Amino acid sequence: MKTTKKVMIALAVAALVAPTLESCKKGENDPGLSLRSRKGRVAGQWTVKSWEEKSSTTSNSTYTQTTSPPSSSDGTNTGGSTSNSTVTFDGTNFKHKENWSNTSNNITYSGDTTYTGTGEIKYTFEKDGTFTMSFSSKYSRTKTTVPYTGATQVETWNQETTESRTGTWNFTAGIGKENKNKDGLVLTYASAESKTTTTNKVDFTFNSTTTTTTTTTTNSSKQTFDTNEIHENWYLDRLANKEIKAMVSGKTTSNYDNKTVQTSPSYTKTTTSVGTSTQNYTINITLSQK
Repeated sequence: MKTTKKVMIALAVAALVAPTLESCKKGENDPGLSLRSRKGRVAGQWTVKSWEEKSSTTSNSTYTQTTSPPSSSDGTNTGGSTSNSTVTFDGTNFKHKENWSNTSNNITYSGDTTYTGTGEIKYTFEKDGTFTMSFSSKYSRTKTTVPYTGATQVETWNQETTESRTGTWNFTAGIGKENKNKDGLVLTYASAESKTTTTNKVDFTFNSTTTTTTTTTTNSSKQTFDTNEIHENWYLDRLANKEIKAMVSGKTTSNYDNKTVQTSPSYTKTTTSVGTSTQNYTINITLSQK
């Protein structure tokens, strides 16, 4: 009799637990059982372990250039740019490929750029529904050419970038609602700031005499976004205690204010630009926690 009661109790507990176990699994590769809620699993600090992005960007700007000493190209003009790029990241190493076109003062420049580097990407999701994203990268390359007999030119290029973004996040069905279908996240950006410093050093050697010329360019940018729009949709393929795998689609339209200062031994050039930028992108991303 006691054995029968124990079996009946076990079956009753299993019946109660089964729906809970099923509700834990939203994404295709979610764990079957987790003692933490989905909100609890998202909240925290995350490091990006892999990132595969494809994007297209268009922008329109008003540029103002001043040079010391003055240059004939100083003044204000309008222009725009388009670019298509792919970025891959394995948690340490970046590879960036970009096809771009810039128009300024009725002159169009275009080209293809490929470079590799190192860096990190981090996200922090707070339980109150806010988030921050930080990005840093370092790229470098060295090119040696022989302009003519007896001469050697070594060009060393380095670029360092830092970027931070803030905004809000939510589940696709909303945090705290009774009907929860938390198979995805939606992100809305509020602001973004970035700074890029590029150094180009050219060592020119002829008849055992070397002349070095260094040009440094610093670009600072601030962006603001429409906080009434959803900028990113994350489909959560896997949401575990220490790992998130997501397929991200996004579109952002922002107003930006850029300032670029280029210094060399012979001049200093300052360019300011204000305008709008629209970007469409998809990302496959994997994040992890310690």
